[in-house]
Amino acid sequence: MSVKDQVQDLLNNAQYQNALAFCMLTDSPKEDIQLIEERCAYALYSHGELERALQHWLDALTAPETVAEFYAIIWPSGFNIELDSEKKVIPTGYKLRSYPEKWFGFLSKLVLRGVTLKRTAAAVVSYFQTMRNWLLAHSFDPISNEYGAVKCCRLVLVDTMLAAARLQCAPPRLQDTISLLRDPAQSCDLESLATLMAAGGPTYVEPLLWLYRSKHAHKRALTLIMDMCNWQENSRWNCTQGWRWKARYLRWLWFSRKPTLVSMVREHVASVFYQAPALGLAIFTGADMSGKKDDVDSDQPPHTSSRGANMRMATLGIAAWMKKLDLKGGSFNAAKDVQSSLHYVGSPLQCSKGCAVPEQVGQFPLHSGASVACAYLEHVIYAGEEPAILHMELATTLLDQVKLFAAVDPVMVHLYRTRLRNFLRYSDKYECNFLLSRLPGGFLHEKALILSQLAAHSAVLDVYALKLSDDNLAEIYSSTIWLAAKNMPQIVKSDEVESALDIYVRLARRYASRAHTGKCLQPLEHAVDVIRRNFRRIHPLNAIECCPENVSMTLCSNLVKDLLHFTESERRAAIVKRNLLRVQYADLKHEGTQRQLIRYYKLLSVPRLEALGKILRSLQPVVLEEFREGIHCCHVACVGYLFESHLVLQFHVTNKPNGQRIKSVHVHAKSLGNVEDYIHDGEVMLKLLTCNSTGHCYVLFRRLPTRKTANSLACKLRFSVTTDIGDLRVPTEQLQEISLKDIDVQFSPPTNYT
Repeated sequence: MSVKDQVQDLLNNAQYQNALAFCMLTDSPKEDIQLIEERCAYALYSHGELERALQHWLDALTAPETVAEFYAIIWPSGFNIELDSEKKVIPTGYKLRSYPEKWFGFLSKLVLRGVTLKRTAAAVVSYFQTMRNWLLAHSFDPISNEYGAVKCCRLVLVDTMLAAARLQCAPPRLQDTISLLRDPAQSCDLESLATLMAAGGPTYVEPLLWLYRSKHAHKRALTLIMDMCNWQENSRWNCTQGWRWKARYLRWLWFSRKPTLVSMVREHVASVFYQAPALGLAIFTGADMSGKKDDVDSDQPPHTSSRGANMRMATLGIAAWMKKLDLKGGSFNAAKDVQSSLHYVGSPLQCSKGCAVPEQVGQFPLHSGASVACAYLEHVIYAGEEPAILHMELATTLLDQVKLFAAVDPVMVHLYRTRLRNFLRYSDKYECNFLLSRLPGGFLHEKALILSQLAAHSAVLDVYALKLSDDNLAEIYSSTIWLAAKNMPQIVKSDEVESALDIYVRLARRYASRAHTGKCLQPLEHAVDVIRRNFRRIHPLNAIECCPENVSMTLCSNLVKDLLHFTESERRAAIVKRNLLRVQYADLKHEGTQRQLIRYYKLLSVPRLEALGKILRSLQPVVLEEFREGIHCCHVACVGYLFESHLVLQFHVTNKPNGQRIKSVHVHAKSLGNVEDYIHDGEVMLKLLTCNSTGHCYVLFRRLPTRKTANSLACKLRFSVTTDIGDLRVPTEQLQEISLKDIDVQFSPPTNYT
């Protein structure tokens, strides 16, 4: 009996497992094994073993539409999809007799209820999740860069069945369903799943919202959210959560940067501001909207500014719209548990011309449209918004609010003034003169911050030290200005920087001048004390000059004593530094002398030069030829040595590695003048110079005392190149000549020699 007949006999006797094992042992084709797996699945289904049947269908890679037909109870109502497959074709004739399990499966469709339905739904989830992963991995066509039509329809079926099955588990797998709906690759059917989720009531609200969002049904989503806002407090979704969800949804639409979605935000955002201004502000700023522990804001957009938002309202337009909001009748209790009330946003940047440490402020109440506009402008400016018009808008809005509450609410005045001062410390893009003209007379601190942007240090010290009598602010400002000027690179230092370095002198004079005002006790002591504490930042002469006239000798004696101690320590430090420099100079001079002796020793080791006597002077090295491209390239430098009766020119020749050796290297030197000042007296030739090596050749001139001691020489480097000819390798020599740069031989003035 053949293998096929044995397998058929086992199948006729319903021994499916034995048939599978036999096929695997006999290495049967994969198609035969999958057919047996499928027949086994139909048989198990007809006997009520639904979970095992799903596993065999999965192993057989049965089409998902065929499996979905057998689990029609999980099929969402209203879901209809047409596929080019045989899912509804019941086998007849010969196929029916040879394949009876499928027929029995269709005839024995089971009605599932209660616990059995929940368990079956869990098994269906496993099947369709695995099938979805397989489809996503094998359905994409890299040639057409898209999914095929049938495969796309199958993905719709699989995703819809997967979401429906998860919702029918016990308990419903809501988070898994939400993860599926948030997947950009999902293809769930909108209408059928929406009907299923809507029937579930508040339990299925969150997945229903994600379904609407994934299918771009934003109007339906916002309508659903408005219904949530009207639900009772005892339901799973109360009014507060409804408004928070609406704010999150509008925030996502806003940061999508699509004009159609942005226009939808404009229509619905005002109602959020009237109910909870903090939530409305978070729509534009991207702030956290999470409230209770079971309500995590898992869809936070990146915190970005409004720069480059060509698809949204301009930032200035948003601020102008916010100012018109009337929030007096709003219900602030709707978001009482929301932790997104705006607090001060500390900037990490430092202002270059003043103290940039922000003052601490408490919670900022969003009580009006202007307060919301201030909070929004602070957000975009501290996030890096650059246009100066926004900085001016924030400054004028804060100033207007201060004036508005000046005679009504001192607490609000303090909050707005603190935020105004923090802004003046941070920003350097506002119009200083314009703000100075609008400041009330009592805003001295704010005036000082604006003057610091204008580098009017004397005026700032007048405010801090004389008008406010705040020594702490005066000294913090002085320290900041002095350190900024001291750390300025030397190349960019100007008169303004030099003026900033004398700021402690000005501060001491301000302290001393308070003796005439009578507002400060012991003003001279304060002036002397600031000098004593900052000796290293004040020149000693300036310290003496800034002392007031007619000061008591007792007070001056302590200052002079400290000044003497300081100058003495500075003198000792200068002596130590001078001695160290002298030692360093001696070391360098000794090293230079040693190198000169080594050079002279090499020179006098040449027999022809040994009899010339003592070297009187030497010239600085001069480069006559650099490396250049070509067959013969070399580097030539010249050093002149003056003896009592001769002048010697030493030529350093470096042969660049070019695969050739040069021989008989020497330099031909000729005077360029009409009368020769030196008489050629011989030369020392370099016999051989190999590749990548350096050698020396010399030219000797006899001095003529009656002639002048300066001349220009034209030099030419001459050498022979050894090459091989053909296979005989007979060496030949070719004479080569390279013109060098002219050299001036000068022995005066003496500063030209070492």
